[in-house]
Parts: sequence; C-alpha cells; structure tokens
Amino acid sequence: MNTFVLKSLWNRRKQYVWLFAELVVITIVSWIVFDPAVIILYNAHQPMGYDVEQLCYGELRVSYDEEKDDPDILRARLTTIDGIEDVYTCDMYSYISPVSYTDLKAITDNDTCHVPSFRYNSSSHFFETYGIKPLPGSPSAKELSRLNPADNQVVLTRNAAIYLFGTTDVIGRSFIQLNEGHFNSSSQPKNIRLTVVGVVENIRHPENSVVFRPQKRLSPQNVVFRLRKGLTPSTFLEEHQDEIFQKGNGTSFQMYKVMPLDQYDYQQQLKRGRPQKANKNLAMALFFMISLCLGVVGTMWLQSKKRTEECGVMRAYGASRFRIMLNFLTEGWVLVTIAVLIGCVLYFQYIYSGITYVTYGKDVHIFSEFLYDRLVPTKADMTWMDELWPHFLVISAIVYLIILLTVSIGIAIPAWNICRKKPVEALREE
Repeated sequence: MNTFVLKSLWNRRKQYVWLFAELVVITIVSWIVFDPAVIILYNAHQPMGYDVEQLCYGELRVSYDEEKDDPDILRARLTTIDGIEDVYTCDMYSYISPVSYTDLKAITDNDTCHVPSFRYNSSSHFFETYGIKPLPGSPSAKELSRLNPADNQVVLTRNAAIYLFGTTDVIGRSFIQLNEGHFNSSSQPKNIRLTVVGVVENIRHPENSVVFRPQKRLSPQNVVFRLRKGLTPSTFLEEHQDEIFQKGNGTSFQMYKVMPLDQYDYQQQLKRGRPQKANKNLAMALFFMISLCLGVVGTMWLQSKKRTEECGVMRAYGASRFRIMLNFLTEGWVLVTIAVLIGCVLYFQYIYSGITYVTYGKDVHIFSEFLYDRLVPTKADMTWMDELWPHFLVISAIVYLIILLTVSIGIAIPAWNICRKKPVEALREE
C-alpha cells in the first residue's frame, strides 16, 4: 500500500466519517445475524456417523392382551421383502433420536465426568442396521449388537473413549457408573462397574461422545430397517408400502406408519421447534445479506461517482485505469479493515460480559448448539463453535470477508466505468 492511499484517506476523512461509522454498525449487526446462520450451516453439513440415507422408520400398534410375538419373527418377515437388508426392532426410546439419551456419571481412574448414555436392544441388529462402524481391533458390529445386558458391558464411540480414558485403545478397561438415584440398604449410591468391549466411530445425534449399553429386549413398538445401497427410501416405500404393512403385522402388533428415517427425525425436530428457529435465523441472514449488498454497494457507488473529476485529473497526468481503480479499492479495503476491527472489538466487549461457567466456558451471547437440545459437550466433542476465541475469530473473519466483498463490488463497478471515460469528459462532469 503506497502513501498516496493513506494521504487520500486522510484528506477525505470528513467525507468518510459517516461511512466509517456506518461500517462499524454494520459489522456489529452482521455479527449478530451471521453467527447463528454460520453455526446452523456448519452443523447441517457434519456427517451423521451412520447411514441415515438408507434407513426407514416404522411404528407399531401393540396389543398387550395377546400373546407377544418374538421380535425376530417380525424381522424375518420384513427381510423377505426385496430391498430390505436388515431390521432393528426397538421400544419407544431405544432408537437413535435426540430424546433417547440419558446422562451417565462415570468415575474413571483419573476423574469423575458426565457422558451421554444410550440403551439399545440386546440380541438385535442395532449396529448392523444403522451402519455404525467398529474401529479396528474391536469386535464386529454383529457381536456388539448381541451383548448380554447382565454382563455390564458397554460400547464407546471414539470421542467417548478419548474423553474417558484419553485413548481409543480401551477394550478391556472399565469405569464406574454412579447411580445417584438408586440406593441400597446402606443408603449409599449403588455403583456399577462397566467394562468396555468395543469402540465405534462417532455419531452426531446429538453428541459424538456416547456410551452404548445393551438392554433386555422389550415388546417392539418401533422398527428401523436398512435398505440396499442405491435404493431411495421415499421411492421404495411408495412401491412396497402395502407389502411392508402386510408382513409387519403379527398377533400382538400391527405396523401402521412407515417413512424415511430422516423425515421422521425432521418431524420430531419440528415438534421441538428447532427447524423453525433455524429457518428463521437463515431467512434473517439472507434478508440482511441482500440489504447489506444494496445499502453498502449503493453508498460506495455514490462515493466513487463523486470522484469522477479527481479520476479525470489522474488520467490527465498519465495514471492508468488499473492504477486508479486499484487506488480506489485499496482505500475501501483499508477503511473496511479498520471499521470491522473496531466493530468486532466493540462486540467482543458485549460477548465477554455474558460469559457464564457451567461445566465448560459457555457464552450466552454467542450462538451455539447449546440452544438446541444439545447436552453440555464433553471436552472431546468441543469444536471451534464451543470455544470463545476460535468462535469469535471464525465469525469475525466471515463477517470481514462479506463486508469486504460488498464494498469491493460497490467501488469496482463505478470506478471502472469512470476510468473508461476520456479525461476531458471526466473533468467536465460535476
């Protein structure tokens, strides 16, 4: 950057003071608007950790007056349908969903910590149906699905293993589950020692750190089934719905609803208001983006047009079109950089004033998934959006780039049009 740009900015400081103040305010408002939009889009593109694209969900009406059918019979019937590879029969809360998790207080050799716990039906096809992959060295998905609940064995996700033990090499190690709500005759908490028998890849619904525990199979109320690769759940269900209903009926249950699993998850999220909040934030960000472009581009356009005579003088003294436009752009970039820096510093004061400490540092003035049914993340699960400085720097960089782009457009187009004029024409224009 040459001294000409700095001198030009200083000489035009009175004309730029209101523009500078406007950019500072825009920076603060941009932070408020774009923060939730960036986090929502970031989370939406994170991998689920299981093959949700190939999974369908079914609900059963259960009659407890009749003799119960063996869940394996239901599975055998459904797997005769061409296209269905595997079936997991489950009760009300033993399928993966945001409400299926409970908090487990774990006591390891080094620390006492909390981690989400999920119970799945034993002697089932849970891991195979969902497509959750074991890490190398762990038992197969089939073996993990058939653990005996009486043996107090558990399966950890990768992040849960790192959180509890600091490594994924944890097979055979154990920790204590503290059941604070259950008491024995001595009125002391009843502790259970759990042994790790397998480690699987992370899942993202709602946490990565999860302890999977087998439970005794109950009468099935829901069914999750996996389709063959290449099949589209919505199309498959349209073509085979009657056959699924027919083979999904038994003496004590009747299948009455089927849909793609991701559609069912979305319906559950609608009941909790999450998609509405996300759509509201995204719509606000889009509206603000359009307004920002129109407002900033329009303002910079007028500022550039006022310098037509100046451009003519520079052309008359031999300055090239490229050099003139580059000078105009550099002035705008310097102005934006200083304004965004000040705006972000001012907003950081507001952010810092709202910090409270729960389990880890949580900032009530920074948008995060804490607002959306997310349990307090374990240290292994924490990403840039859960940490104050990384979160602040990432969003600030995005805000800076957006404002820089809009200002550049607002300067470049009129500056180029002005530079194309002959010096005589530019000098005549007021």
